[in-house]
Amino acid sequence: MPKEIKPILLDLPMPITTPKLLLRPPQVGDGVVVNAAVLETFDLLHPVMPWAQTKPTVDESEEYVRQAAANWILKNDAEPYLPLFMFNKDNGQFIGGTGFHHINWSVPCLEIGYWIRSQYAGQGLMTEAVNALTRYAIT
Repeated sequence: MPKEIKPILLDLPMPITTPKLLLRPPQVGDGVVVNAAVLETFDLLHPVMPWAQTKPTVDESEEYVRQAAANWILKNDAEPYLPLFMFNKDNGQFIGGTGFHHINWSVPCLEIGYWIRSQYAGQGLMTEAVNALTRYAIT
């Protein structure tokens, strides 16, 4: 009989780096930059993202960030799952969010979700991020 996986004991080394990006779990204080990016991109996010039905306050974004940081520690398979924030390696600017959702640790399998800040769309950055996450997830 296979040994039961205890997700909280899994070591998932971070950050993930690519030629242009730094991907890392949320940290306390990230709410301000996340909020600015969501508000900038809200008109594009609203029709397609269930979580973007209302414009969040900075406090709501910070609450999300803190819950997400806790989920990374606990490896919770519940909203907000295991998000990763994308930053430009050259200037440190917040680019968008991605991460692992609907995780089944016993298989293992998961989904990758993502959104990108308007000003960075169409530059191949999300393709770079999803390729890196896919490689990370299968190793």
